[in-house]
Order: sequence, then C-alpha cells, then structure tokens
Amino acid sequence: ARHDVARGGAGPLSSGGGGAAAAEQAAAELVPVPSPPPPAPAAAPIKTLPGDKTVVAELGLELAHPLCTPITRMSSALTDDMLSAGRLIATNDSYICYTIKGHTQLRVIHFVQVTRNKLAAHPTTITDIEFEGATKDTLASIDVGGTLLIRKIFEASPPRDDKECQYTTELEMRFPLAAGTTSQRLCWGPEGTLAVACGDAAVLLDWGLVVREEATA
Repeated sequence: ARHDVARGGAGPLSSGGGGAAAAEQAAAELVPVPSPPPPAPAAAPIKTLPGDKTVVAELGLELAHPLCTPITRMSSALTDDMLSAGRLIATNDSYICYTIKGHTQLRVIHFVQVTRNKLAAHPTTITDIEFEGATKDTLASIDVGGTLLIRKIFEASPPRDDKECQYTTELEMRFPLAAGTTSQRLCWGPEGTLAVACGDAAVLLDWGLVVREEATA
C-alpha cells in the first residue's frame, strides 16, 4: 500500500467516511456571504404647491419653494444716500422689518400672527436698522441726517381687529454731523450696548443700563 508522509507523522491516506466528515467540517468553517439588501422603495413624486415657484430646468420640473412666501416688493433704485446704506432689512425670531416710502419709513410684520404696522417716519433716508437680538423686540434705526430711533415692538393684548402690532418710541436723539457725512451705522453688542457711528465719530450707548434703571425706578 502507498504511504504519504504528512506533518506530524506518516500513515495511509483516509478514504470513505473520514473524507466526507472532513469536507463537512471545512464547509462549516466557510464564512457565509450576506445576501444583497432589498432595493429601496421608489421616492414619492414631488407635488407642486401654490406659492413662490422655481423652475428647475435640468429636470424639467416646476417646484414650489416650501419655505418662501412673498411678503412685499421693494424698489431697488439707488440714490446717492443709498450707495452708502447699511442694512435695510432686519429680522429676529418674531418680526421682519424693512424700509418703505423712499426708505424713510419702516414696515414691521409678525411672522406668525401676521400683524403689521408702519413705524413713524425718519426725517431723512434710513441708512441702517437692527434688532437688539434674536429674542428681543427692540429695534434701532438711524438715518442719513444722524437721527437715531429706538423702538419697542409688541403684540396688543387682547389682539386688535385691525391686525396691527404696536410699538413705542423708547429713545430719539440726533447726532451732529459734518456737511456731506452719509455713512451712519449702528450695531448692538452684548448686554444691550449699542454702538453708533456717524461720520468720523462713534458713540457707545448702554441701553441695557437704561432699561434696568427704568425697571427699578
């Protein structure tokens, strides 16, 4: 009989039942191949909605923008004063405010209640507006003539039938300006500080301190 030498010793080759058992053990040690994942369900067709629509030329689709609803139209015509203007639209968590009437007046609209109002006009063209913060409804605005207005906007309680939001003028002051000065800017800082730049001068107002003193008076 033929003998083969294997590592660990010598002996006759196995055959019959021994070979079948070895084959079963080798098959059990094989790693099973996972089956491919099922195909993803087909996406639902996109439906167009009424509102502000945008044409997607690449797909040939007409889609409605779900987050955009037209509020108003603003003239983009520029004047000499507007060439040096800052922000003419301001928002916080509750309101949007923008200039109207030749950029001397402000319109304010509540996002949810859809109440609105026109704030008293500035003497000259508005150059910058800003809310004190995302959760604060104090609005500061300044015009080309150096007039600064700080106004508090709020909702009437109970709500008014005319759907008008309310406001009070908290501060009105005018900064003296040199002739030809048009670059008036403002910026809210932490704790109610308001920086106002008029021409070559800059003023820092501690509006938060004023409010705290009025609250304790």
